[in-house]
Amino acid sequence: MVKPPSERRRWAAALFLIACSSACARPSAAPTRHTVRIGTGSQTGNYYPVGVALARTFATAMPDVDAEVKVTGGTLANVDALLHGSADVVFSYADVAYAAYVGGPGDQGEPFTGLRALALLQLLPVQFVVSDRSPVRDVTDLPGRNVMFVGGGTNLAAERIVRAYGVDPKSILLHQQRSPEDSIADLSSGKLDAMFVLSRYPVDNVSGALERGSHLLPLAGAPIEQLHREYPFFRPMLIAGGAYPKQSQPVRTIGVHSLLLCRVDLDEGLVYRLTKALFQSLAEQSNELLWSVDLDSAAATPIPLHAGAARYYRERELFP
Repeated sequence: MVKPPSERRRWAAALFLIACSSACARPSAAPTRHTVRIGTGSQTGNYYPVGVALARTFATAMPDVDAEVKVTGGTLANVDALLHGSADVVFSYADVAYAAYVGGPGDQGEPFTGLRALALLQLLPVQFVVSDRSPVRDVTDLPGRNVMFVGGGTNLAAERIVRAYGVDPKSILLHQQRSPEDSIADLSSGKLDAMFVLSRYPVDNVSGALERGSHLLPLAGAPIEQLHREYPFFRPMLIAGGAYPKQSQPVRTIGVHSLLLCRVDLDEGLVYRLTKALFQSLAEQSNELLWSVDLDSAAATPIPLHAGAARYYRERELFP
């Protein structure tokens, strides 16, 4: 039996609604995944384990983010990696970041104005280690002496320190960096007079040097105070007594903050989420460079904050 036109119209309308319902029930497109490449340093350095911990934090807090840990040449190479787009988030030092922002990383000579900060991390000391066989008693004794700057990020800080004491870095017989074992042996034999190390403490090469006939000298007094006034990212600090063998008393020195950096063109929403994930995880972190971060001062970076990080700090009422 042929259905009347009115009934056929009702059936057509019902079929149309079923078709629409089926279309609407189809799953929506999967959310866009982000990849965040974290530049650290060598696998034996300070920042590789921090990068691994940070990648784990990001992956747990943000299932749509793939965090990759990249082994790099260190803090200077990390800034260069941001400049050339081979990393998205990196660790470096405040003095290195400031120098890159105002004058360009390394020998670039052009300000890296697209460099941005996410957070100020831990304050790390410059450790001035001198061989017991050396006549060096102060930074002013370094001209003509054999010296090593240990770690890529140490050079800039060490050069600023020796200049603060009125010493031309070119007057120092600067040795190429060697393995920790070789540098310890050179200090022990007197072949090397001194080394500067910018690192958390205790660190193996300083421990080994002190065990085999070297000592820590303080970096303090008027030159260091002037350096702090000129570059606020340098902060006076102490290496705690008993941190190393044969070092029972605290040693005054100057420290440089670590920084977490990115590029200005990294997505604002993503950077906001990365910053939030970092600070919400601090209580659960086992790595000292992360759990020791002070949220009250994390926004006090020597270069501009990324807009996403600044948004997070404003929400925390820590950044105007």
